[in-house]
Amino acid sequence: MSRPFGITLGDPAGVGPEVLVKALTEAGVGDWNEDFLIIGSEKPLLQAAALVGVRLRFEKVSLPLKDKLPHIGLLEPAESDFPEHLSPGRPGANSGWLSFKYLELGTTLTLEGKLSALVTLPVSKSLIARKVPDFRGHTEYLQQRAGSVVVRMMLGTEDFKVTLVTTHHPLSEVASQLSAEKVATTITITHDALKPRLGRPPLIVVCALNPHAGDSGLLGTEENEIITPGVLSASGRGCHCVGPYPADTALAMTAGGQYDAAIAMYHDQALIALKLTRPNRGSNITLGLPFVRTSPLHGTGFDIAGKGIAVEDSVVDALRSAVGMARSRA
Repeated sequence: MSRPFGITLGDPAGVGPEVLVKALTEAGVGDWNEDFLIIGSEKPLLQAAALVGVRLRFEKVSLPLKDKLPHIGLLEPAESDFPEHLSPGRPGANSGWLSFKYLELGTTLTLEGKLSALVTLPVSKSLIARKVPDFRGHTEYLQQRAGSVVVRMMLGTEDFKVTLVTTHHPLSEVASQLSAEKVATTITITHDALKPRLGRPPLIVVCALNPHAGDSGLLGTEENEIITPGVLSASGRGCHCVGPYPADTALAMTAGGQYDAAIAMYHDQALIALKLTRPNRGSNITLGLPFVRTSPLHGTGFDIAGKGIAVEDSVVDALRSAVGMARSRA
């Protein structure tokens, strides 16, 4: 059986269905030879296609998956009836639960080797948590399902990549979540992911946590006590890395092409720079999983869902990243 690329639909009340319909009918994506399997509900896809005035050609499939699948298939999870009242821009516990069921099935199929990669569209963590209290996000969920492997989020485009040391933590907890080993591991995982694609060791710059890289301890000691030892440890493992540099400087130099990737200490440290310099572009790649997983960089967009104005560029980037990484692994 040729393995399709799995796409979980995300929250059906968000922009996921709309941007996916646009992405799959974009010139360039539709011309690929790869097959896609959407894990989600039919109604929001049809609504989204009608909204943006396109026709998405797909065929419904069922489990067990057959050897020959359509170019674009749609698999609806069992026991996931779509409520009549659910519509774009009107999220709730039902939409959160459906998005979790899509993710649950997509992850199972990926772990079973039925999919070439998994592309996950945006969900609402808080809505899923109403029925799955320990849910903290895609990354943490996939990590747990894969056997608690060490994972990192690498965000960006072909010319601007940033990997996070910490993921979804309140800002007040970031410093306590840092350790020299976490910094070193993040650098090493980034190095190992990029080296085969570049054909050489990547040059990596590490961001400081505090303003002015701590200003010799005046503005914080994490640079001296945690980040610098982590950089030295990664250097001893063969990684080409420098820092910690002030985050504004490090990220500006990476955006300008002086480094192959940056290491950020926390979520928004990376995302603000990325979204300012590469608006609507880029994808998230989960490093460390035993399979390829990517996602767009935006959220559910409940406030604009159903208006036909959501931009699909980041979903296109996520699809392209998944295909490219899967080809490299193959």
